[in-house]
Amino acid sequence: MIKTYIYCSYKLSPVGFQLGTITYSESFQKEYYIPTRNEITPFVATAFEQGLVKSVWGKIPSTEPARYILMVKKLNYSKQSNNEYGSDLYMNFAFEFDSFEEFKNFKNNIDIITDLASQTAEFICPNNTIPEFALKIDANKFNSFIERLLKSNESSKTNTNILNCKQDTFFSLISSSDYTKEIIKIFQLEQPNFSIIKKPNAIYQYTKKKIILHLEKKILIRIILFLILLVIFLIIQIFLNYHPAKTENSLSL
Repeated sequence: MIKTYIYCSYKLSPVGFQLGTITYSESFQKEYYIPTRNEITPFVATAFEQGLVKSVWGKIPSTEPARYILMVKKLNYSKQSNNEYGSDLYMNFAFEFDSFEEFKNFKNNIDIITDLASQTAEFICPNNTIPEFALKIDANKFNSFIERLLKSNESSKTNTNILNCKQDTFFSLISSSDYTKEIIKIFQLEQPNFSIIKKPNAIYQYTKKKIILHLEKKILIRIILFLILLVIFLIIQIFLNYHPAKTENSLSL
């Protein structure tokens, strides 16, 4: 199942940004999808609300069975039109998957699109008669967009970074300052076995801690010293076992 979050507005919209969802279906029979407020995941809603967050991708934290998210924000597009109404589109989307394979294909394909704003603008239809959202989604164009991105990308087989998304969550921020504590607090990520790692280009990785990170430095030093002594002891024992005659002769003297 692929659930798409629509958080869009346009010039002269009577309602502004409203968060809704639609569910992709190959067999959808109607001409348009109409967003609803059904089944909005709190984690995704929080990411939309934070202006600091530019994008989110990977496993949605604490979901079992696992679900995966790809969020793209701040897509702007101006249509060539003599009519001001709806001419400028301001778009934010999130795509939620229950299949890692579908997420992987989608992520790899969307990463190489250079005109994403113009492509998503194709299926956004401003309409002030639609209650709450004042827009609808062209079903044919939307389905074609999803189907293209779900296709396996041969070049993606060399992308090893995508495999980290199977268990980890990635956040891309608009600022290079350190917001590690803020991310933990905003998304309620305080779990003893997980940590946030700040990476280059204002990207943060929420990942499971390595076992070694739980050990105190003094304990690590003691373990290393113990292992060194153990190796020395084993070497001495091997030497004695392989040179018994020499050892006995030495003792007789």
